Amino acid sequence: MSRFSTLSHSEIQPTLGIWQNQKWDINWLPGMDAPGDPITVGDKIRALVEAKMR
Repeated sequence: MSRFSTLSHSEIQPTLGIWQNQKWDINWLPGMDAPGDPITVGDKIRALVEAKMR
């Protein structure tokens, strides 16, 4: 599982350079005070999923 194979809509533009028009996605997780950087949030989600898959 990597940023290039498993990513959210909000990560597509900064990761792959493909412009996204009016896409929304998960940028604010429980415990956060405000929306976060899409890639940082995506990394957290991928880590949580990987931990559950073990």
